[in-house]
Amino acid sequence: MNKLEIQQRVLQYGKPLDLDEFEWDEEAREFSSSMPGLVLDFSGIDDYIFNTSSNCIFKTGSRCQFNTDYDCKFITGNHCVFNTGFDCVFKTRDNCIFVTGTNCVMIRI
Repeated sequence: MNKLEIQQRVLQYGKPLDLDEFEWDEEAREFSSSMPGLVLDFSGIDDYIFNTSSNCIFKTGSRCQFNTDYDCKFITGNHCVFNTGFDCVFKTRDNCIFVTGTNCVMIRI
Protein backbone atom coordinates (compact mmCIF):
# COMPACT_ATOMS: atom_id res chain seq x y z
CA MET A 1 0.00 0.00 0.00
CA ASN A 2 1.16 3.53 -0.66
CA LYS A 3 0.79 6.47 1.73
CA LEU A 4 -2.52 7.65 0.19
CA GLU A 5 -4.02 4.16 0.66
CA ILE A 6 -2.80 4.08 4.27
CA GLN A 7 -4.36 7.51 4.88
CA GLN A 8 -7.81 6.09 4.07
CA ARG A 9 -7.37 3.47 6.83
CA VAL A 10 -6.33 5.94 9.56
CA LEU A 11 -8.92 8.34 10.91
CA GLN A 12 -8.72 11.08 13.50
CA TYR A 13 -12.01 12.63 14.63
CA GLY A 14 -13.76 10.81 11.78
CA LYS A 15 -11.55 12.22 9.00
CA PRO A 16 -8.49 10.76 7.27
CA LEU A 17 -5.29 11.74 9.05
CA ASP A 18 -3.36 14.49 7.23
CA LEU A 19 -0.48 13.09 5.18
CA ASP A 20 2.05 15.22 7.06
CA GLU A 21 0.87 13.79 10.43
CA PHE A 22 2.25 10.30 9.83
CA GLU A 23 5.12 8.42 8.27
CA TRP A 24 4.76 5.28 6.19
CA ASP A 25 7.57 2.90 5.27
CA GLU A 26 6.09 0.76 2.51
CA GLU A 27 8.98 -1.70 2.39
CA ALA A 28 8.99 -2.34 6.16
CA ARG A 29 5.15 -2.07 6.33
CA GLU A 30 5.56 0.36 9.24
CA PHE A 31 3.16 3.16 10.24
CA SER A 32 4.28 5.90 12.68
CA SER A 33 2.42 8.89 14.10
CA SER A 34 2.61 10.94 17.29
CA MET A 35 -1.02 12.03 16.97
CA PRO A 36 -3.42 10.75 19.70
CA GLY A 37 -6.93 9.44 19.17
CA LEU A 38 -6.43 7.53 15.93
CA VAL A 39 -8.69 4.80 14.59
CA LEU A 40 -6.65 2.41 12.44
CA ASP A 41 -8.64 -0.10 10.40
CA PHE A 42 -6.39 -2.75 8.90
CA SER A 43 -8.97 -5.51 9.39
CA GLY A 44 -7.78 -8.79 7.92
CA ILE A 45 -4.42 -7.31 6.89
CA ASP A 46 -1.36 -9.05 8.35
CA ASP A 47 2.28 -8.23 9.11
CA TYR A 48 2.24 -4.50 9.93
CA ILE A 49 4.11 -2.46 12.56
CA PHE A 50 2.29 0.41 14.29
CA ASN A 51 4.03 3.13 16.31
CA THR A 52 1.45 5.48 17.82
CA SER A 53 0.55 7.76 20.69
CA SER A 54 -2.35 7.32 23.14
CA ASN A 55 -6.11 6.70 22.88
CA CYS A 56 -5.91 4.75 19.62
CA ILE A 57 -8.14 1.95 18.37
CA PHE A 58 -6.68 -0.80 16.18
CA LYS A 59 -8.42 -3.40 14.02
CA THR A 60 -5.86 -5.63 12.32
CA GLY A 61 -5.05 -9.07 11.05
CA SER A 62 -2.33 -11.34 12.41
CA ARG A 63 1.41 -11.03 13.07
CA CYS A 64 1.30 -7.28 13.77
CA GLN A 65 3.44 -5.35 16.22
CA PHE A 66 2.11 -2.43 18.27
CA ASN A 67 4.28 0.15 20.01
CA THR A 68 1.85 2.55 21.66
CA ASP A 69 1.29 4.82 24.59
CA TYR A 70 -1.63 4.39 27.04
CA ASP A 71 -5.41 3.82 26.79
CA CYS A 72 -5.48 1.98 23.45
CA LYS A 73 -7.86 -0.74 22.27
CA PHE A 74 -6.89 -3.64 20.00
CA ILE A 75 -8.90 -6.16 17.97
CA THR A 76 -6.39 -8.45 16.25
CA GLY A 77 -5.63 -11.86 14.86
CA ASN A 78 -2.91 -14.31 15.98
CA HIS A 79 0.79 -13.93 16.79
CA CYS A 80 0.83 -10.21 17.61
CA VAL A 81 3.28 -8.33 19.85
CA PHE A 82 2.12 -5.47 22.09
CA ASN A 83 4.41 -2.93 23.78
CA THR A 84 2.01 -0.49 25.43
CA GLY A 85 1.36 1.87 28.30
CA PHE A 86 -1.42 1.48 30.85
CA ASP A 87 -5.25 1.14 30.64
CA CYS A 88 -5.27 -0.82 27.35
CA VAL A 89 -7.86 -3.39 26.24
CA PHE A 90 -6.87 -6.34 24.04
CA LYS A 91 -9.29 -8.61 22.17
CA THR A 92 -6.97 -11.08 20.45
CA ARG A 93 -6.54 -14.58 19.15
CA ASP A 94 -3.75 -17.01 20.10
CA ASN A 95 0.00 -16.73 20.65
CA CYS A 96 0.31 -13.01 21.42
CA ILE A 97 2.99 -11.34 23.55
CA PHE A 98 2.14 -8.49 25.92
CA VAL A 99 4.48 -5.99 27.56
CA THR A 100 2.14 -3.47 29.19
CA GLY A 101 1.61 -1.00 31.97
CA THR A 102 -1.02 -1.40 34.68
CA ASN A 103 -4.80 -1.85 34.45
CA CYS A 104 -4.85 -3.66 31.11
CA VAL A 105 -7.49 -6.22 30.13
CA MET A 106 -7.02 -9.14 27.74
CA ILE A 107 -9.99 -10.94 26.18
CA ARG A 108 -9.11 -14.06 24.17
CA ILE A 109 -11.47 -14.68 21.24
